Amino acid sequence: MEMIKIENKDGQFVVSSRVVAEDFGKEHSKVLRAIDSHRDKLGKAKIGDISYFIESAYTDVQGKGQREVLLTKKGFSLTVNKFTGDEAFEFTVKYIEAFEKMEKEIEKAKRIPDLSDPMNLLNVHYQAIRIHDEKITAVEGKVIAIEQAFQDMNDRAILDMAESEAIQKAVKKRVVLLLGGTKSPAYLNKSTHGKAFSAVQRKLKEEFGVSSYKWIKKKHFETALKIIPALNLPFHVAEEALEVNNQCRMDV
Repeated sequence: MEMIKIENKDGQFVVSSRVVAEDFGKEHSKVLRAIDSHRDKLGKAKIGDISYFIESAYTDVQGKGQREVLLTKKGFSLTVNKFTGDEAFEFTVKYIEAFEKMEKEIEKAKRIPDLSDPMNLLNVHYQAIRIHDEKITAVEGKVIAIEQAFQDMNDRAILDMAESEAIQKAVKKRVVLLLGGTKSPAYLNKSTHGKAFSAVQRKLKEEFGVSSYKWIKKKHFETALKIIPALNLPFHVAEEALEVNNQCRMDV
């Protein structure tokens, strides 16, 4: 995913809900619904949402005013967490609030004492080094967490519509071949045709441990396309297809 496009609004760094929708491959309306859901939960928890989300608007290509929401750093983190799993919502909010408290404490530590005292000057240098190291550690931790969240999201992603259709076409092509072509008696026989499709689809689902081919993981799409041409009919279905084809030849 490309780097998030941050903007400065009245001294506060924010990102548009439209940018979040684009970067995460979501419909803007769904992102807004997710944000509204978070606002409701924050309200019930008696936590003000102004430090998370800011109402805004933009003009679309037709010149009409449309709603958007500007997300602060906290709002963005909360929304990303929602997309990667709705787990431990209250814990996430408490974590964000604790992080903010830590940042305030660090800001207090920046207050420079009387530098005419050598010990104070030495302490200032020490505190500066410590704060620098803590910030680096915090940033590294957040980067790792976001990268892991993205990885988890990619690992859980399932086939999209186009990929599902490609799987269907590959299965049909394999069944047609196994039954002897689209004009073969076995393919034209509804019973044999249905059994063959069911058998190939069942084997495909067993390969990936899913109840429907639509639940195959996106990361396994190419593997599935390679597996399908190697799938064969169970013996009894293949036997039935052979008998139907041979019978029709004898009748002719």
